[in-house]
Amino acid sequence: MVMVTREKYKSLIISLIIWSWWIYPVLEENTWYRPNGKAKSRLDRFLISFEWLQQWPGSKQYVLDRQISDHCALVLKSNVVDWGPKPFRFLDIWQEDKEFENFIKSKWESYLVQGNEIIVLKEKLKMLKSDL
Repeated sequence: MVMVTREKYKSLIISLIIWSWWIYPVLEENTWYRPNGKAKSRLDRFLISFEWLQQWPGSKQYVLDRQISDHCALVLKSNVVDWGPKPFRFLDIWQEDKEFENFIKSKWESYLVQGNEIIVLKEKLKMLKSDL
């Protein structure tokens, strides 16, 4: 067993922060149990980078049941599903605004798109969606 002093641990944490790594603690459940069951703690952590969090922002952590070890296994799972582009949505309340029709007309006419009619429609709707 390797013993780590408080100073070495603190130095490690500081260097990880400098290199943009994050320690992701288990928030809800205990991950370590003393064999007699009288002590328990949330000791275990995930070590992940900021880039990792950007790639999988909806990640969730799970604690599995304890088996042989006095520590529980941890699972970090990404629940992000890419369903493709979001469809164009229109809210009926927009029609109540007196300037809405003029806004749409001016934006629609300002978009310069080349291609066949379907491509033009698709690209103009995409631009209009971002302007709304």
